Amino acid sequence: MAKTLYVRRASELKHAVVFGTVFSVLLSIFLFIIVANGFFLLRIEVNRTSMYPTLKDKDIVYAAKYRRVNYGDIVIISGEESSWIVKRVIGMGGDTVKISGGYVYLKKSGETEFKKLPEEYLTEQGVTTSNKEIYEVGENEIFYLGDNRKFSKDSRSEFKNCNKSQIVGVVTEWSVKCKGFNTAVYKFTVRLSEGISRIFGA
Repeated sequence: MAKTLYVRRASELKHAVVFGTVFSVLLSIFLFIIVANGFFLLRIEVNRTSMYPTLKDKDIVYAAKYRRVNYGDIVIISGEESSWIVKRVIGMGGDTVKISGGYVYLKKSGETEFKKLPEEYLTEQGVTTSNKEIYEVGENEIFYLGDNRKFSKDSRSEFKNCNKSQIVGVVTEWSVKCKGFNTAVYKFTVRLSEGISRIFGA
């Protein structure tokens, strides 16, 4: 009898320790995000499906404010009325982009030949369409596309190329890989914050 009670209490203690550890880890992540957000990271909630399947609607990702922009990066671009859009960098200043036969080709500044982009991040190949074939990328400009080529408004549309100064952050690779975890933690912290507000606001 005493042994059974001991085993039960030991099990309860073990579960309490596990719960406490998990809660501490989540709280530490939450506090880190609060401190980091606004200083060198931006928390972004993806809106709509222009970056599908890489990013889905309502996914939470983080962008580094001061990271240098490179080819293939997913970036946050400031738009009109302070709205931000999430797209992928295809071409930069001095480059020429060609869209032909459903594929994207890039001739970098100083090069003489176009090279077809592999674009492994697309679920469908040969689906990139456009009203024009050749796009010149001016100095300090960025030519960008969404991964969901059939439904994305990007440099092919009236948005045209953006200025490099409009890039407010580069989405980190780890946040893309951990987007499900990021989103779950964010939703948990929102519910936790709402619960605390109800308790102390009552």
